[in-house]
Amino acid sequence: MGETPWRSARDLLVLWDVDGTLLSADGVGAELYSAVFLGMFGRSLEVVAPMAGRTDRAIILETLTLAGVPEPRRHVDGFIANLAAEAPSVQAALAARGRALPGAAAALAALAGGRVHQSVLTGNIRVLAEVKLAALGLCDRLDLCIGAYGDDHEERAELVQVARRRAAAVHGRPPATAGPDGGPGYGGAATVVVGDTPLDIAAALAAGARAVGVASGSFSAADLRSAGADVVLPDLTATKLVVKTLLAELRGLPRPWRLAPGYAAFRGTATRTGLRRFPGYRDSHRATAPSAPPRLAAATPLSAAPPRTPASTA
Repeated sequence: MGETPWRSARDLLVLWDVDGTLLSADGVGAELYSAVFLGMFGRSLEVVAPMAGRTDRAIILETLTLAGVPEPRRHVDGFIANLAAEAPSVQAALAARGRALPGAAAALAALAGGRVHQSVLTGNIRVLAEVKLAALGLCDRLDLCIGAYGDDHEERAELVQVARRRAAAVHGRPPATAGPDGGPGYGGAATVVVGDTPLDIAAALAAGARAVGVASGSFSAADLRSAGADVVLPDLTATKLVVKTLLAELRGLPRPWRLAPGYAAFRGTATRTGLRRFPGYRDSHRATAPSAPPRLAAATPLSAAPPRTPASTA
């Protein structure tokens, strides 16, 4: 992109979810859980806790509980260490079976540079997030040193502040204590969280960040609107619309947000013709996990094609 007004504006921190927003790992993450569990406990993992939108710390704790492991919390750090050690071994499987979601690479490239700093806010532990992104060619435009990961905290809402602190330290900004107008640091709407689950939206709202939903995962646009998303995109394929949506604060658009004249307005959903912030938030942003956790077969080689599994960690 050429030089545009937002490149001389205040800094903006854009935090992307990984699974379901930028890429699909085709169940490789769940297979990795099975392999690590087998290595640690000498038996096959029959049940994996729901993954969508949750951190690896939370998923591991519930998975171990469902598996009947005594004192499951005591084993979480060990499980994470083994996930990190084994993660590089699945890069080839990810490259073969995974895919960058339509528009993801173009959106990252269009936002790169200037005062926009892009990273991830993901439930994956850092090593696994890096392996997934590298396998699918999505690392180059992201500053992974300022992101927040599933090994940083069990609760996703806490990860927004983790990323803000890291970004402020790297880019020489004051701590992110600014108000809704952004101000110094990355407080308020100077942070934008982009994700495909209600838990992504809830994390953004809890931290006072802008919440942009992308209905490219297992949750619908209606689900994301109900969770309180400021704006919902159907996917990332309309690059110009993605850029306009994420840069709304830097461009000084009034709230409710409207795009340039000629763009149609829709309640809470951005389309290829325009966007508008839907009126008001719901009182509750609690997300509901899938009613039944997925069942996996006995641990299989990581290169083997698995049966279809639910959305992986976000």
